[in-house]
Amino acid sequence: MPYSWVSWPFSNHDVVRPVTRFALREADREPVAKLAISLLASLRGTICLYQGGELGLPEAELAFEELRDPYGIRFWPAFAGRDGCRTPMVWERELSNAGFSAGTPWLPVRDGHRMLAVDAQEGVEGAVLAP
Repeated sequence: MPYSWVSWPFSNHDVVRPVTRFALREADREPVAKLAISLLASLRGTICLYQGGELGLPEAELAFEELRDPYGIRFWPAFAGRDGCRTPMVWERELSNAGFSAGTPWLPVRDGHRMLAVDAQEGVEGAVLAP
């Protein structure tokens, strides 16, 4: 179809985050995040960047008691569910709930995600969020 237009999602609320899927070691997470965003942005069509992808967030590890996803609860521990990619967006590392909400979020904010918050990366040369 010569005039069709495609949409490219690398991730969404139902799959493990790309950094966790593709990085074999924790040390590879930042380069993998940058590569994934660069590759996605180079494709012809409309790109879909799931929240946190622009920060290079990995999948959050949650205890069974923290799960909300019915599939994760049902199939634990063989399948941890989809909640690891559904945690709150981390805006400001020092604020309660990382600036996501003044209320209690559905899922917890992980300390490892706070280190990658928007305010921790804004204006930092070489950061995943950097232009």
